[in-house]
Amino acid sequence: IRREIDAAADAGFETTYVEARWGDRSADEGDFSIGLGDFADEVEKPIRIPYADLEGFPQGGVSGHAKQIVAGYVSGIPVLVLAGRVHYYEQGQAGAMRPVLETLKAFGITHLLLTNAAGSVREDMPPGSVMIIEDHINFSGSNPLFGEPTDKRFVGLTNAYDAQMRSELEVAAVRTGVDVKKGVYMWF
Repeated sequence: IRREIDAAADAGFETTYVEARWGDRSADEGDFSIGLGDFADEVEKPIRIPYADLEGFPQGGVSGHAKQIVAGYVSGIPVLVLAGRVHYYEQGQAGAMRPVLETLKAFGITHLLLTNAAGSVREDMPPGSVMIIEDHINFSGSNPLFGEPTDKRFVGLTNAYDAQMRSELEVAAVRTGVDVKKGVYMWF
């Protein structure tokens, strides 16, 4: 994690605590992943930091989630993995993960891979299917930026789902034999 954590105070969490535990590792090329469950067990040289050790860090309540940051390496690439997270349905707040994402930004994370489990109305996507999200439609009537007093609330979403990352994911899926679909995520 980079030493230049200029936004740490804005994030409101103990980013220096995570930095101290993980050491002087560059995250410039590192990815960050949410919700991959067993993936956290694949991290090499893992440093496990319970969310409870991070003051103000949102605590998820889903059983089976480890509720910890796992920092380390995958194939020599520095990564941070959230093993479990807080969910909208637990707090009724669309911005429940916003402070976590701001903390990651303060660490200098440049690549963000998000995962989730969702249902599908497409017959070609039964349970367990993998889909690369190309866009989303928010029918929920909620927004994680409600209440933001600055112009940060005006976020351009034209490139919210990075075309290069999506392309690289698709190539990796083909190379590894994973059947992957593309689609639009709808939040109700």
